[in-house]
This record gives sequence, C-alpha cells and structure tokens, in this order.
Amino acid sequence: MKKIVLASCAVVLFAISVSTALAAPINAPNSTVFTVQCGEAGTFTAVTNGNGSFTPAHDLNSNAVLIPVSFGATTITLKNGAGGVVIAFTEDPTAKGSAAPKGHPAVGCTFVSTGPFSDPEFPTATSLTVSGSVIGFIA
Repeated sequence: MKKIVLASCAVVLFAISVSTALAAPINAPNSTVFTVQCGEAGTFTAVTNGNGSFTPAHDLNSNAVLIPVSFGATTITLKNGAGGVVIAFTEDPTAKGSAAPKGHPAVGCTFVSTGPFSDPEFPTATSLTVSGSVIGFIA
C-alpha cells in the first residue's frame, strides 16, 4: 500500500527539476509547481520535471535553480474531499551520494506541494500534500 502512495508521490517529490526559468517545464506532463522557502535566500515558486528525488527545481521568477543534495524527513498526507486524513506517513531523510556545489554555499530550505490525487487503492483520497526540508545550493 505504501509503495503505491510513494509511486504517486514521486511526481510531487521530483518537485526538485531542470534549466533556466524560460525553459522551465511548467507545462510538461509530469511537472510539479511548489513553493520552496530558503531563509535569507528567499522564497521561490519552483517547477520540476524529472525521474528522481534529486532533480533540480527551477524558480519560475528568475534563472535560479535549486540543486538538492539531501532531504530531511518528508511527510506525505492523503486527504478526502472533506479534508479528513486518509493516510499520512513520514519518509526517512536521504542524501545524494556525491554533490559538488562548485563554490555555491549550501542553503537549507523547506518545501510544500499540494495537488489532486486519484488512485484506485485509495478511492476516498482526493488530495496529496508532500512537505519537508531540503539542503542544496542555488545556481
């Protein structure tokens, strides 16, 4: 059961993707738009489109790209149409095997993404929220 939720959540978590703001894949089939708050570095409305948790996130309002190197605990919540929790769980932290920020300082950020959800295994779930923290660098 958890695997199906994780597979469905993968698209949202891959909410960390690709190049400059002009090339940001906002209309790509698997793209996800979400908010990333990085303390003094600012708050970004970002988009990703990729096949992995460590896919870069592109800021839609600039050419900034957040390159993730580790994620803190990530909470995944499915809710029904009335806002009640259908299932919620937290994934353990994970880190990329190697990452070189090439002179960019590491930044700590938080992220949240909410969107519609549909899966026959969870017929009452209508929305998905993924939230957590990420450490990376802004290029």
